[in-house]
Amino acid sequence: MLLLAPLLLVLLGGVHGLPLPPPLAPSLASITPPHSWSHLPRSSPPPPGFFEGWYYRVTADVATPADPWPSASHTFALIVSCQTLKNGTTVAAIQAAHAVANRVGCEIGTPSYAFAEVSSSPSSPSSPPLRFESSPTSLALSSVLSPTSRFSITPTSLSATLPGNVSFSLSLSPSAGWGAPGAQRSTAGWLSRLPLADPQWQVLAADGRCEGRVTFPPLPPVEFKGARLYEEKNWGRRFPRRWFWMQCNSFPAEAGLTLTVGGGEREIPRLLGGTENLGLIGIHLNSTFYEFAPWSSQLSWEVEWGSWKLWAKNDEGEAVIISARCGQDQGQALQVPMEGGLEWACRDAYCGRVEVSLWDRAGEIVLDKAESTTCGVEIGGGGWAPGESWAAESRMNWLLKFVVKWPGKIGRWAARVRRRATRVLTT
Repeated sequence: MLLLAPLLLVLLGGVHGLPLPPPLAPSLASITPPHSWSHLPRSSPPPPGFFEGWYYRVTADVATPADPWPSASHTFALIVSCQTLKNGTTVAAIQAAHAVANRVGCEIGTPSYAFAEVSSSPSSPSSPPLRFESSPTSLALSSVLSPTSRFSITPTSLSATLPGNVSFSLSLSPSAGWGAPGAQRSTAGWLSRLPLADPQWQVLAADGRCEGRVTFPPLPPVEFKGARLYEEKNWGRRFPRRWFWMQCNSFPAEAGLTLTVGGGEREIPRLLGGTENLGLIGIHLNSTFYEFAPWSSQLSWEVEWGSWKLWAKNDEGEAVIISARCGQDQGQALQVPMEGGLEWACRDAYCGRVEVSLWDRAGEIVLDKAESTTCGVEIGGGGWAPGESWAAESRMNWLLKFVVKWPGKIGRWAARVRRRATRVLTT
């Protein structure tokens, strides 16, 4: 059945509220990854138990007279989600966070947080909590959550107002999606088109720039240009049982370097084992993409709050070692979609001190402890015992691994056939 999935997907026109994507506009195709559209159905609420969420991170050196920390780096995060609970209630929500890190990777002051939501239930119908138009290059999301809270998002703009006089007005310019230019990939592989695991994950912009104005009391209103941009999304029924995450695209000595890391214990069909531990690392270095995916790599980790360590080697022979740390008392709690709705189930900090070492397939050193003090670090879910690290290996179900690698094997086989046919025809 799994081997017939691509054909069935085309014949059925999508599954589980996941429409097939329209063609990409040529001008954006080179950096627009799969799943850049919305998976929410247009004409009805999401299926019960389904959510979709978008995450934006802006890393900025504000450097204005109004900035009380002129030698520090600011992170502004915005999280938008839409979820239909099992009772049919649909909830749209927006969260905003602000944190400041100094040059040695320590938080300054207290992180700030703002939140707003609106819901619509079958028993008390109201206007849809989320409005959108969806295509890979023209996704438009908007919602009015209250008289003082609303948001609007397009591929090139983001605006929002939240309680506490928090506001965002930004222009977005993505420069890297997921993969090399012209060869964009699904972060979780092509099987992310099917509802086989929870949740699914797609990096939309591993790197980019933005400019605009942010008001986030007690910080005075600030304006900036050339700030670093990162975008990703998740969808499915719930977040993993347990997970960790890292993200950084501001390395002072490596302007073209971005790092994205994710790992967790996710749910898969019971016939395939029920759960699996997976880890993934993606590194963009200028125009080269290094991927350490669970279907093509050996990857191990040792993670607890305050320390993230990973080792990986892929089938191409490329290898990476990553280490990050932050203070035990740093970070802030955020809400994430779980089966019962939004829960305070994860902890984020934006002052992680990270080091990345990378080797190419010839064993030559590409990055020798590239360092940043503005790495985003996170743990979430349950099972995190205080003072104990989670040490595990990425182990993808053997059948899922075979199927997710199948298109690549067919492509390589077809390429060999074409080369042989060309030699025969030219001799």
